[in-house]
Amino acid sequence: MKRLTMTALILLALTTGAFAHEGSIGLYTDVSASDCDMSFAPYISADIIIMYFKSDSGPDGITAAEFRVEVPGSPILVISSFEKSPDVSVTMGDISTGIACSFTGCTGSGSDYLHIGTLAVMAMTADPVQIKILASGQLTLPPFEPIVTMCDDPLRTIVAVLGGWFTSPNGTCDVGTEETTW
Repeated sequence: MKRLTMTALILLALTTGAFAHEGSIGLYTDVSASDCDMSFAPYISADIIIMYFKSDSGPDGITAAEFRVEVPGSPILVISSFEKSPDVSVTMGDISTGIACSFTGCTGSGSDYLHIGTLAVMAMTADPVQIKILASGQLTLPPFEPIVTMCDDPLRTIVAVLGGWFTSPNGTCDVGTEETTW
């Protein structure tokens, strides 16, 4: 009986950590990360905000983020530009194949949300559109998810985060809260 109890405790301890995540990168229609309701009008530019959301176990502030944006079914929606937030000091890469954003120092400490940048997009039709945040195309090591760098000088630990998606016209911006829901 002791052996069975010990085995159960060990398995519980191992699986508890497997479901934790370090936050997520999502898409919103405002910088307060509270609105996702948007219907795209054909040939009219609109802004989609990219935000980092710190989960309960996520780092308190980050120094960098790496991800890419995918629009399944293109050319229904065209990304015309990416404008980095004022907190981002340097970007490398392209938003559609993989971009790395470096912040000025440790940014977002004490905040639940951190503005990474703004996408200017234009729909070619009024058809439903979905936009996804995925791992950078440059990332070649598991877990193949978007990543952020923690404010833990001098280590700058890289941690995987969940990627979100935005669906129009029904106003859905899903940012995972648990890996098991994906």
